[in-house]
Amino acid sequence: MHKGSAMSKRFGGQGECRDMKSRLALERFAGGYHCAPSVFLAFCDELSIGKDLALKAACGLGAGMDRKEEVCGAATGGIMVIGAMYGKGETGGHSALEDNLFTVLGAIVGSIVREKG
Repeated sequence: MHKGSAMSKRFGGQGECRDMKSRLALERFAGGYHCAPSVFLAFCDELSIGKDLALKAACGLGAGMDRKEEVCGAATGGIMVIGAMYGKGETGGHSALEDNLFTVLGAIVGSIVREKG
């Protein structure tokens, strides 16, 4: 993520919040949920999404999309979070954050591909 951007400050900045979200996601994963639902569920309060809906919305991405283990579920869950936070919806006007959405997502995906292959 780009240092100093509004997205990095809210979503990916260093510190306590990120560590707490990581712990929540890891606890859900240890409890039997797949990666994508675990990550998405960790942010359901900030997204004003119920836990049941968060789990259902991300369940098809479990075990790397349809259990094929080809795409990282933690990454797809994170992309769902970023899209829900900053993506274009039915209400509201154009956001400056929207302009950087795909640049930031591209950087995240590129980083994952470089690290995991």
